[in-house]
Order: sequence, then C-alpha cells, then structure tokens
Amino acid sequence: MSNINLNDFWNKVREDIENTLPKQILESTILRLLPLTLDEASKTLTLTTMQSYIRDFIEKEPMINTAFRNSVNNIWQRLSQNNSTLTIIITTVGDKEPTIVSESKETVPTDEFPPTITSYTGTPYESEPLTNQLPTEPISNGYEQLAQRYGLPPISNKPSQVVTSSPTYDEPIRIETTHKKSMIDGKRPYIPEEPAMGSDSLFPHLETADTPQPDANTILNENNKSILQLNPAYTFDTFIPGGSSQMAYVAAQNIAENPATRYNPFFIYGKSGLGKTHLMHAIGNEIKRRYPSLRIMCITSENFLNLFVQAIRFKKNEEFRNTFRKVDVLLIDDIQFIQDNRYAGTQMEFFHTFNALTDGKKQIVLTSDTLPQDMDQMEDRLKTRFNSGLVVTIEPPNSETLEAITKSYIDKQRERLHDLWIPNEVIRFFGTTYYNRSVRDLQGALIKLISAAEMEQKLDQITVEYARYVLRDLIPETEETILSITYIQDFIADYFKIKKELLVGQKRNKQYAHPRQIAMYLCRELINESYPQISQAFGKKDHTTAIHAYTKISEDMEKNADLKRMISDIISKINGHN
Repeated sequence: MSNINLNDFWNKVREDIENTLPKQILESTILRLLPLTLDEASKTLTLTTMQSYIRDFIEKEPMINTAFRNSVNNIWQRLSQNNSTLTIIITTVGDKEPTIVSESKETVPTDEFPPTITSYTGTPYESEPLTNQLPTEPISNGYEQLAQRYGLPPISNKPSQVVTSSPTYDEPIRIETTHKKSMIDGKRPYIPEEPAMGSDSLFPHLETADTPQPDANTILNENNKSILQLNPAYTFDTFIPGGSSQMAYVAAQNIAENPATRYNPFFIYGKSGLGKTHLMHAIGNEIKRRYPSLRIMCITSENFLNLFVQAIRFKKNEEFRNTFRKVDVLLIDDIQFIQDNRYAGTQMEFFHTFNALTDGKKQIVLTSDTLPQDMDQMEDRLKTRFNSGLVVTIEPPNSETLEAITKSYIDKQRERLHDLWIPNEVIRFFGTTYYNRSVRDLQGALIKLISAAEMEQKLDQITVEYARYVLRDLIPETEETILSITYIQDFIADYFKIKKELLVGQKRNKQYAHPRQIAMYLCRELINESYPQISQAFGKKDHTTAIHAYTKISEDMEKNADLKRMISDIISKINGHN
C-alpha cells in the first residue's frame, strides 16, 4: 500500500465515526479537526485544531477516545491492507509538544453511548467553548456533564433545524473606503476595497488574557500586499474579445450586471497569458462601480492558502472564516493551486466557504489553467461544485484578434509618443508571428519594440525588418514556419516562381491572378482566416475579392482534376513544412 490520499482518508474517517458518535459531540469535536499529514512510513496521522479544549476532550474522554481511534484505524487497515495501527497526533498553537491520542485508561461499552442528538440549532463554528450556556432540563445520559466540563453547546428543546456552516450576522456589511483600521467594532475584520498595504492586518488584534498576539505584519507578510487588490486597468473596455473569448466576455458582463443570479460559480479556464485574470478583475471593477455597497474579495489561491496556514498558526480560524464568508463577491485566481497536498485542510475549508457563499446567494468567480475534471488532487465534491455553474474556455487568439490588440496598444502609446507610427504590414507581422501564442507574449514584444524605437529615435521608421531585428531573441527560429497568411503568401510566391509583391499586387495577368486566388483559397481553407482579413493582406479594400477567389477555386477544383491534384500537392508540402 502506498500513496493514500489524505483528504480521502479523512473523509472516510468522518463517515465511519458518524455511525458511532452522537451528532452533537461529533460537530463539537471531530469535525473541528483538520488533517495535516499522513506519514505512511512511520504510521503517523497528524491533525490540528484551533481550540485546545477539543484536543483535551478527545484525549481524556473514553467514549470519544475509543470511537475516534477505532474509526481512524479501521479506515487505515482497510486502505493499507494490513493490521497495523496509526499513532494519532493532535497539535494546537502554543503546545510545547504535541498530544498523542493514546488509549484511555477507562473503558466505556459502546452500548452506553448517549443517543444521537438532532436538535442542536447553533452554528458549528463558534470560536470559543460555550461555557456559559447550560441545558434547560436535566439529561440522564451523561451529556450534561460533558457539556459543562468542556463547553459543549447545550441540547435545545426546539424542533430540529437544518444546520449550515455559515455564521449568522445581524447587520449588513458595507465598505467604507474612508476607514483605515482593519476592524469593525474592534472585533470583526474590516476588508477595504483598495489594496491592502501590508501595514494593516487582515485579522484584527484581538486581546486575550493569557495569549500574547503576534504583530499584524507577522500575520500578513509582504507577499500578501495585493490580497484585496482589484487592478483598475483591467476593465471590460480594455479587454478585446475575439472568437476564442467572446462567450467568456459576454458571460462576464452578465455577471457584473447581475451578480449571483445566473452563472454561479463562474469558472474561467485557459492557459497562462490569455486574459483570465483580466476578465476576472473586470468583473470585480464593474460590480464595484455598479454596486459600491457590496463587499468584494479578490485574491490568489496562493494567498488564500497562506492565510489559512497563518490562521491556524496564530489561532485566527474564526476571523479567517468571517473574512471570506462575509463577502458578497469572491474572486480567486488560479484556484488549481489549492490542490497542494501539504495543506490538505485548505480544500476542506474552501469547501465550507464555497457552500456558505452559494447558500447565501453570493457570487463566486474562479480562474484556472486546469479544467475541474483534470484536477487530479482536488476533492471530487469541489470538482462537482466548480462544474455546477458555467465553465468557459479562453483559447489563444487568432491573427485578427491579435492585430486588434496590437492596434489598441499602439493607439494608447500614441497618447505619450506622438511621433509613433507603425504601418499595417508590421501590425500583420505581429498577428501572424504571435499566432497561437499568449497575449502576454505579444504585449512584451510590443513594449520591447516601441522602447527600442524610442531610444533610437525611430518611432516613425518601424518596419517589418526592424521589428524582426529588435525581437530576434523573442521569436523562435521555427517561427517562420507558423501557418499564417504571410507564410502562405511566401510559399505560393515561391511555388509559382513569382515575386511576392506581384502576388499581393494589383496586376490581373493570369500568371499573377491565378496564384493569388489559390493563396486566398488556402488562407481560408487552412487557417480559417476571415474574408476581410484575407482581402486586406492582399491589398484589397473589398472583402468580396477573397470570397470570389475562394468560391472560384472551389468550383474549378470540382471540374479540373489537374488543379485539384496541384492544390492537394501544395497543401501536403505546406503541412510537411509545419
């Protein structure tokens, strides 16, 4: 046996023990444990809890101790296929040494367990034991004594209700951008819409009688400065949608207009540099503009994970939960990173956060470079929730979209550099050279080209040759073989032994017009370029020229077997070069 998944193991333990322990005790103890590691070599299971009384309860009470160890070892033996037992370690903050859950000195027959209790109506996430709450009537099964000793919630005489994992709040949550302190009423964390600047903690300084609190900068280190930041440059106006991103763009606008009413969660999938983050921030910025009273949390999954670990370390679990469960819109970038097996409890925490938000009709937007079904280390219950809303895919942009992005960037740079002039052939060069690559690559190339031209005072002298020279380190040697309009033009000119300028020129001689029509046909047939784009690349103002060329070659191939063989030969050679 090897490689037991920690999340699966812990979920099976929880399912097993649910058949043994009363629900009241289960919710107040075992369900508050978080798994950290399962070391199969040393046969050690390490768990953690924010409250030391939970650890003490499990260690000292025979009923809990026996049932818990039995469930852990039952699942271990079933999965490992051997009869060994696990050493169970429970850690809490401030421990000089961890607690090992060993066999209790007392024994309690299982038939003396108190009956399952179903009437508890409190939330399962109180930050401290409810020591001041006592049952209204005596209980003969021993539970009253346990509740008084360890601060367990009392049994209510009210009818049974559905218990959810989300805390209850008796006041609306609003953002006051004039506040500088990171707290409300000295207790709950205040979450600003503007970037958190590191000097303010996400979790407020909570005074306790016996535990010194860490400095705020210890809790939120420098890596978390941008945790709440919405990039104001990422808007719908600055996002240029193409065929590959049109659906995602339209859905994102719909969400920004009416959050949590239709597409929830909204899952944006695509490879790096294609605009996922831009679109996610655009949603946040538009919601902020339309609904200024809504609380928006924008964070990377890495920061979510870091804050979760810090919350455990500094005993801030309740503040952590409130921070994320009291928002109206949660935006998480690169959600695939919470698969990190070193912090298995992160997925469990996010699962409950996800449920609390969706149950409360709050909007969730996630981005990822991996589809939910391909997240091998993600819990199935999370994958099904990711797929329960709308999943959209952003593909690499086509040449037409890349040219539109290039033109938009050049226009913006002209506001600063009035002498900047880039001809259409250079714009087409970017559209074909960066075909099937990321927008980020394109932007980097444009920045380098314009910066070089500015330093060399050549802002009005940028040519294709100059662009090739400046970007020679960014363009792979194989770039010339990328299938594009330019490549097809070069290939056809060489195939028919004519100059390229005559191929794309205006002469109507058959020796030029026929190869030109074949080239236009191939641009449509092989790379599915738009007719306007093809016509423009051949110096034609009217896109009907490209339509006519495609139709004519298609019809002639049906009538002329020699032409059909020639086109087939050309396509084979083009594909062979690629």
